[in-house]
Amino acid sequence: MKAIVLCVLLAMVAGPVRAETVALTDTLDTKTHPIRALGEITLVNGVVWTFNRYIRAGGGSGFRVGWHSWNESFENGFDWDPNNFSTNQFAHPYHGNLYFNAARSNGFDYWGSMGFAFVGSFQWEYFGETHHASINDWVNTSIGGSALGEMTHRLGTRVRDNTKEGSGRFWSEFGGFFVDPVGGFNRLVTGDAFKQMPNPEDRDDSPVHVIGTFGSRTTYAGQIPNADTTAFCAQLTFQFGDAFQAHFARPYDYFAAYVRINGSDIATLGQVDVAGMLARKRLADGNNSQHLFAVFQNYDYLNNRAFELGGQSATATLMSRFGASESRYKVNTTVGATGILLAATKSDYANQTSRSYDYGPGYGARFRGSLTRDDWELLRVSHDEYVIHTVNGNKSDHYLSMSTVGVSLPVSSVLVIDAEYQLYLADRHYKEFPDVHQRSPQLLFGVRTRL
Repeated sequence: MKAIVLCVLLAMVAGPVRAETVALTDTLDTKTHPIRALGEITLVNGVVWTFNRYIRAGGGSGFRVGWHSWNESFENGFDWDPNNFSTNQFAHPYHGNLYFNAARSNGFDYWGSMGFAFVGSFQWEYFGETHHASINDWVNTSIGGSALGEMTHRLGTRVRDNTKEGSGRFWSEFGGFFVDPVGGFNRLVTGDAFKQMPNPEDRDDSPVHVIGTFGSRTTYAGQIPNADTTAFCAQLTFQFGDAFQAHFARPYDYFAAYVRINGSDIATLGQVDVAGMLARKRLADGNNSQHLFAVFQNYDYLNNRAFELGGQSATATLMSRFGASESRYKVNTTVGATGILLAATKSDYANQTSRSYDYGPGYGARFRGSLTRDDWELLRVSHDEYVIHTVNGNKSDHYLSMSTVGVSLPVSSVLVIDAEYQLYLADRHYKEFPDVHQRSPQLLFGVRTRL
């Protein structure tokens, strides 16, 4: 317990020290403001605590905190909590994104802001509820919150435009607030939301591409066409920058994100993936080819009737692009090895945790390949493999894979017809129960357009 407290104190100190380098922000103030950042983190926790204590159904006594609950939490130390999958794997990382951006919008860089995310999560786990602090929440909130936080900070900075006035400025600030609420709040506090001033020097360095796909998703049980269920599906793909761009100085100067909305499923928000480049090394280019080695931070959340998988990981990748610079056609490939810090995945049997999923670290591999014309993907393939060893839940090892093949037919410069086949496979090996094999295919059809 003393070691954990020491780590948190070091994070509080290390964050501001590391953050003295100039960071990408949407203000011209290059100073860091640690006290204001900590105050905003405490305010966020106070608002969430008030909602849970007095408004939320089922809250009440679980958030009646005081000296007794605080002392008990410190005496008990970290535990594992039984919250449902979406709460632990998405709500907690989103909460951590608010902590992260309290620091990010106060002048801290990515690494310094991550330290504040750990502090905010520690504050909540030990002082915001009567339940014992949980290690899975601390990891998901802090690490996952950093991935979501840097993504929303970058997008919010791009949406805001300091040079606008009148209604254009209002909608610019409103859109930025929607994407990055804490950053927007901080701009109101400092008055930056109302000042006409130049944009940050590097605000417009990297292109941002947003593609929406709208159509239907049909899921099957085992084999096509067994037990099919068809419903509406919407997908958003974000790409900030270019992995091969000349300038790369900070984490997330390039990132990709994916969001899927599912109709008629156990959760409307069915998938959120973020892959942010932390570092890269350009390799020797060949004739009509480019290559680089990169390390990515990955946040993954997949929650549908067939599959549950969510976690925090990092991937070392070899990325290649083939095709002459003047050619309309390019081939892109990515091959990577993944180390999983902590992941949650579906369990078939009840256990003492009262959860329907198990927790554990693991490893995996990723492959991406695409044929593009004028930046449109005509053909795309991907395959992900994961092995997760349970450390909390049923004694088990989970072998998971996800494969995708997609084709697109352009009908204009801004619209394509899209079809995709996805296959989820799972082999769950239990020490105390029969093993389970799962096969879940699905088909998606829709139109894809640039937004």
